[in-house]
Amino acid sequence: PSPAPPYSLGLEGVGVVEKSGGGLLARRLVGKRVAVASGPPNGTWQEYTLVDAKRAFPVPKRLTDEQACSFLVNPLTALVMVRHVLQVPRGAVVLQTAAGSALAQMVRNLGRIDGFRVIDVVRSRSGAERLQSAGSKYVIALEDEDMLAAVHRFVPGGVQAVLDCVGGATGTDALRTLAPGGRMLCYGTLSTEPITLPPRDIMMPMTRIEGFYLAEYLARLSLFQRVGLVRATAKLIASGELGTRVERTYD
Repeated sequence: PSPAPPYSLGLEGVGVVEKSGGGLLARRLVGKRVAVASGPPNGTWQEYTLVDAKRAFPVPKRLTDEQACSFLVNPLTALVMVRHVLQVPRGAVVLQTAAGSALAQMVRNLGRIDGFRVIDVVRSRSGAERLQSAGSKYVIALEDEDMLAAVHRFVPGGVQAVLDCVGGATGTDALRTLAPGGRMLCYGTLSTEPITLPPRDIMMPMTRIEGFYLAEYLARLSLFQRVGLVRATAKLIASGELGTRVERTYD
């Protein structure tokens, strides 16, 4: 449930831990610069905030504040979904919806590193043209063509994995593009509409549809696993592969 206003907004951020409320983990973080995932009523759009120690991740000195403050939601989500949850193999094909996003660009970068192909789905022709001009090879504009027909023109057998953050009719069509044994991860609800699940489209090819929520995933990891994940992500951010383009900064 949402807290009663007024309260502070802001999910992500970076700052230095000033004080601890107790506990071994919290005490060890005092004085360290950490990337945090917080949220109402203790959001990050303020000078001080309260954060659960399990949602604070020490970040390397080589990362700027601008990169560290957007460390978790996009870079970590992209890396975890691709390498840890789906474990996309070299040579596979991944379809992603809302492909004009910063996270989608990170998935394309991981595809280039890890050797898998990406099919990008966007709503408009202009969105498709922007991606193509930036180097995307397989792009579908739903304004112009049917998703399923376009996918089978690119890969007749279907795709091995789908990353969907839209839902609704787009998510329903994305599910139908899966090859036998394929998996679909739902990680967003941009359309606010439910996905229709035709039983035969899941049963006959034995495909799987799963939900993904980063905070829940991280909460299930040990401290050692979280540290390793943060270090791997920081390395990819520093190399530019998972970095976030900063449009503007404010005092």
